[in-house]
This record gives sequence, structure tokens and C-alpha cells, in this order.
Amino acid sequence: MKNFQNRKKTGRHADFFKKTGQVLLVFLLMLFLCSTVQAQTHDQNDNGIDETASVALLPLIKGQNPEGQGQTLTCPMGRFCEDDTGLKDNADVILTDMVQAKLLQRLESRAVSREIVQKAYDSAKYGFEEKTPLDLVVEVGEKLNVDYMLVGNVWRYQQRIGSDYGAAQPASVAFALYLVEVDSGDVLWSQTFAETQQSLSENLLKAKKFFRRGAKWLTARELAKAGVNEVMDTFPVY
Repeated sequence: MKNFQNRKKTGRHADFFKKTGQVLLVFLLMLFLCSTVQAQTHDQNDNGIDETASVALLPLIKGQNPEGQGQTLTCPMGRFCEDDTGLKDNADVILTDMVQAKLLQRLESRAVSREIVQKAYDSAKYGFEEKTPLDLVVEVGEKLNVDYMLVGNVWRYQQRIGSDYGAAQPASVAFALYLVEVDSGDVLWSQTFAETQQSLSENLLKAKKFFRRGAKWLTARELAKAGVNEVMDTFPVY
């Protein structure tokens, strides 16, 4: 009788370990499949530009297409509208300098200097009002013999009214960047930054960002720099 009970217990133990082993095997298989899917997804989204490719930044355009941001690159330059109340006179220059600095940091010698780009840009200004940003990208890109052109526009650059620790009006900045392949005219990457700073009490969900930026009211320049850093961190370069 005892031997029978022992065999019964042994059988139950064997069944338990068998089932446990099966569950563990299924679990490990699921982990493997998930990791494989994630790796494939990552590879498919990895569209970085070639490590030998050259990139030039076109000076940022001041204003935006009145018909919508989606048509920015195909809008004639003469139709770009500026918000006089919320766009500082040299906002385009400020943003261009910031983006160029970040581009040099990311690409080093593969980024064309501002001076060289400006000369090619100035020579392409005949019929400027009728040309679109995409026209300028292709024309300047071919003059410079580069693989890609980075172009963008800024349509809001509103100064903070107040101090670091108290603002009657917060800083507000909005701009967009587009990476275009010169040969095809295709847009390979684009990012938009549009933010009016909020206090911590107004948006607790962005507490981490608020403290990362110094836990203070930013100037428009500081907010613009933070935006450029965020956008250029996603720039598709190996």
C-alpha cells in the first residue's frame, strides 16, 4: 500500500515537473519571439543616412504657409506669412545658428559650413518669390554637390515677460525641420517643435522635462535651444 502511495506521489510530482517544464518552455519561446519581433521592427525603422553622406543646412525660413504646415515645402516663398506679434526679427538667424551647431556636432566634416551654403543660397535668389523651399533645396544642393539638404521654418518666437521665477507671459517657440534627398527631392525625415512653456502646476505630466530644464521660466532662446536639442536628437544619422 505504501509503495502504491509512493508511486502515486512520484507520478504526481512527475506530472507537476512536466507541466512546469512545458510552461517554462512556452514562456522562453514567447520571450524569444518577442525579442525577434522587436529587433526586426528596430531594423525597419533604422533609416539613418549613409555614414559618408554630406549634408547642408539651408537658412531657416521665417513664417509659414497659410494653408497649413503640411504644404511648407511646396509653398512659394512669397506666400509665407509671419506672425508679427509673436516672431522676433532675427528668429530665423537664431534658429539657423542653433541647428547648424547641432549638425556640426553630429556630422563633423560632413556638414557644409554656413559661409559656403550662404554663397550658394544667395546665387539662387533670382525669382525668389516664386520659388518653393523644395526648389531652393534642389538648386542649392546641386550647386554644393551634397547628398542631403536640411531645411526648415520658424513661425513663432515669443519672448518671456518676467524673470526666471515669475513670468507674466511664458516663452513660446515653434519651428519645423525637413531632411531632403537632393537627387530625388524626397523628404526622408521631418520634426516639428511647438511649445509654450507651462508651469509645473499646469502640467504635472511634464515634471521631468521641467526640472531637466532648470525648474525655471525659460527665455525664448533657452526654449528654442531645448527644442533644437530634442529635435536633432532624432536626426537619422549613423
